[in-house]
Amino acid sequence: MATFPALVSPSRTTCASLRRQLQVIWDEIGEEDGDKDMMLQELEQQCLDIYRRKVDSSRKHKAELAQSLADGETEIADLVSALGETASFPQRVKGSLKQQLSALKPALQDLRQRKQARMIEFHETQLQIAQICAEIEGNDINTVHPTIDECDSTLKRLGELKSHLKELQTEKALKLNTSLNCHIFCSRSLSSCSLSFCV
Repeated sequence: MATFPALVSPSRTTCASLRRQLQVIWDEIGEEDGDKDMMLQELEQQCLDIYRRKVDSSRKHKAELAQSLADGETEIADLVSALGETASFPQRVKGSLKQQLSALKPALQDLRQRKQARMIEFHETQLQIAQICAEIEGNDINTVHPTIDECDSTLKRLGELKSHLKELQTEKALKLNTSLNCHIFCSRSLSSCSLSFCV
């Protein structure tokens, strides 16, 4: 009765153990040494090709992660600069690329939300400024479309715009008050004129 080599547990199978099993099987079959060497070289080449593809894909994935990290850090720097908030710049953490990206994402998301909220405030302020300017100049306020400089969305710039808005609101109120006083004066003058004609 022929004895067969014990099968190795799949979880413990290694290339070396499989190669030994293959050698035993080929010996039992009666394969020539030259054929065995050629088949082993083919197997080694196939293994090398598989490893090479895996190394190449892993290298590409690493480059993509590194690029994502660099892009995230650049975006954070741009957001921090635009918002004028240098204190909120997160420090790079030590660890793998995935750990660094995970640490970067919350800070990036927070800065994006803060910039979005700030841009809404800028838009509302600049829209009011443009509408008041259009009213003062006698233009249609429905055609007003303010442009917003997203590179400078600092609190200082927002404060300057709000200060300018208050000045315009004061100017508008003065003009309305003057116009109202003029209208009242004219109405009274016309009333007194019409009364004098009636007498």
